[in-house]
Amino acid sequence: MKDFLGDILGELEEKWAEALQLQSIAWEVGRGTWRISHFNKLDDVEVVFTGLRGTVDFYDDGTTCTQFDLENIFLRSFKPGPER
Repeated sequence: MKDFLGDILGELEEKWAEALQLQSIAWEVGRGTWRISHFNKLDDVEVVFTGLRGTVDFYDDGTTCTQFDLENIFLRSFKPGPER
């Protein structure tokens, strides 16, 4: 099974390497937050991230390659629930 999957992945990698890159988009977000609220729970959580950047490459065979880096991420609770 391992050899079979290796052959398939190798074949796909060869096809991808031969594809012509049509467009590359680089993007960056310096800082962002995502607030998660739950109606039936006490906690309101905020996910805070910094230094999110990446690229999206588009190829003529319809495939895309997406890469991203994240500098830092942490969670902040505004209404912490009772300790158990």
